[in-house]
Amino acid sequence: MTLQHLRIQCVRNHHFSELELREGATVIWGENGAGKTTILESISLVCTSRSLVSSLDRSFVQTGTEQLVITGNFRSDHGSLHEISLSFPDQNSRRSIMLDFSPVQTSADLIGRFPLVVLAPQHGSITSGGPSERRAFLDFIISQTLHSYLLDLIEYKKVIRHRNALLATESLSDTQLLDELEPWNASFVRYAARIMIAREKFLTNYIPYALDALNAIVRGKEQLSMRYVPAVEFSTESDDVRQLLSEELRKKFRYERRRGSTLVGPHRDELEIMLNDLDVRTHASQGQHKSILIALKIAEANYIADRLDERPLLLLDDVFAELDDGRLENVLRMLNSVGQTFLTTANRSVLHLVSAKSMDGTFFEVSGGNVMQLKEAA
Repeated sequence: MTLQHLRIQCVRNHHFSELELREGATVIWGENGAGKTTILESISLVCTSRSLVSSLDRSFVQTGTEQLVITGNFRSDHGSLHEISLSFPDQNSRRSIMLDFSPVQTSADLIGRFPLVVLAPQHGSITSGGPSERRAFLDFIISQTLHSYLLDLIEYKKVIRHRNALLATESLSDTQLLDELEPWNASFVRYAARIMIAREKFLTNYIPYALDALNAIVRGKEQLSMRYVPAVEFSTESDDVRQLLSEELRKKFRYERRRGSTLVGPHRDELEIMLNDLDVRTHASQGQHKSILIALKIAEANYIADRLDERPLLLLDDVFAELDDGRLENVLRMLNSVGQTFLTTANRSVLHLVSAKSMDGTFFEVSGGNVMQLKEAA
């Protein structure tokens, strides 16, 4: 997938910006606050309807204006052309998404159509934060490559909301509550089992990509391992996942009633990431955290490309700060084979490194929301 043209109107400090793009690396240089990240946000919005920074709201619309419009023109790896336009007309209107001039009904319809991999500073929580960050990491990759998983995830979240509302209802007796929960429990185990099995199978296939990517960055100096840790141990070869979940719900009923929430299921599972047999959350240095994150994202891009037969766009927002020169050069070398990559940086040396590595780069300077293409990495 290649983004050939991007038009941004009234988004944050960009009044009107147009970028003509091509395959390879696009390096976006500028001072902090210049508007570099807004370009990546805009790409994320037209590909997934999601920002890489925050939810879509009035903060996106440039002060003093009423209409936000972002348009992207894409060419698939198989040669088909597409246009996506996202608009946010005014404070009281919902956003509108048009794909090839036809309305997109839900965001779920867009996920995976224009595959995207993003690494921004806030994604550091994948290796340093709580389990929810790692679950979100898993869920977004799988959702882009397996639409049925995304639909199961949406339905599962609805079931959890209904179960939690019932569990928090104090006026029901235990017997009444169990009766009310019965149909929701049946839905719960159905969707939960599918999600858990899909996550386990995904990780089995994904881990070799991650190991190869990290090895290319650190040249074998560090060993990565990953493991899916569900609240209920199960085997993907077994048919008893639903039965195990049902039994766990029965065991946890009084605890769930006391807490007013669902205490078992894939919304509480963990993805364990280890480096040299130690938990990265507590034992990795800043440079190691960054190396692992970049490796996970390059692995994500390669995994998606193989599964969809379509290379995703790779957005890297100011991610090179903690890398030493050797690791930075290794990363830039790897990006040559990933596909179209967008890099933002406040460091001019990154421009020179991209040029030195013959990465077929396109260079832009951003200042005050104004974008200017550079003829070379000057």
